Amino acid sequence: VNPGNFNRDHSLACKDFQKLLEICRNSGTAIRIGINHGSLGERITSLYGNTPDGMARAAMEWLRMCIDNNFYNVVVSLKASNVLVMVEAYRRLQEYMKESGFIFPLHLGVTEAGNGDSARIKSAVGISTLLKEGLGDTIRVSLTEDPEEELPVGELIAEFCNPGRASHCCRKADSWQRHIVSQSCLWGPQILSGRIDDFTPEAGDFPGGKQEYLKDEILQACRKRFYRPEFVACPGCGRTMFDLESVFEQVKKATSGYNGLCIAVMGCIVNGPGEMADADFGYVGEGRSLVTIYRGKEAVYRHIPQNEAIGKLVELIEKSRS
Repeated sequence: VNPGNFNRDHSLACKDFQKLLEICRNSGTAIRIGINHGSLGERITSLYGNTPDGMARAAMEWLRMCIDNNFYNVVVSLKASNVLVMVEAYRRLQEYMKESGFIFPLHLGVTEAGNGDSARIKSAVGISTLLKEGLGDTIRVSLTEDPEEELPVGELIAEFCNPGRASHCCRKADSWQRHIVSQSCLWGPQILSGRIDDFTPEAGDFPGGKQEYLKDEILQACRKRFYRPEFVACPGCGRTMFDLESVFEQVKKATSGYNGLCIAVMGCIVNGPGEMADADFGYVGEGRSLVTIYRGKEAVYRHIPQNEAIGKLVELIEKSRS
């Protein structure tokens, strides 16, 4: 359940949710309440803003409905591509749950993390920070790659946060992947907790340039330094009607010089606009080889043929910067 999209009328949403709880109770089905940073709904944002606190308070509204209806078969996820937002939202939700006297399990993840090293580092920094604080019951790594690539990263994060917990998936990870995840789990939580502002990653068996690159990536994941654009991309699903991985790489290449911007590539028009809440510009698939180009939350170009869309995205960025 994504409460922000459940029903635009909050009173109707509450009634529909009660019906759903009864159906799930009768069938023994669990519910995951997934609060999305980009689709909190007008009522919540008018009260608390599009903020981590707004996410936590929105989750608590729905959890209280579950409690009032004696339904406890629930897990909660707070979805954001911004690591700081994600971590702070879970921290606040945990506080609110303690105050309520009911602690529900938490499903952790940095959503739309993208691909490559940066996605692994963002995921490791965010998830490990919360795990080391004792928060989180299940985790998910979201990569714009083959889904099988997500498993070793998740297992590595779990291993480094719980020493001795090696697994078959971990053994599939190469030495560089193990290194970047371990360093992210080591330094990221210290930065996000305010204990340190600077650090030197372990060099391992890699060249010195890799050491400086890893430091830059960890600091960018923690939003302490921006040495390149920030890229956001969903992992893809059945609604994605184009080669998301290939297009994402093309967008990254075409926009690599726009340092300081956050650029999103989203697979569908259903969830894409909401889930790219932090992006300055977005490339969102409509299906039928058509694309919508966004500036913030504004759809500037609609129904653009896919073979023209990246050019339109760059054109929009240039116009906005001039």
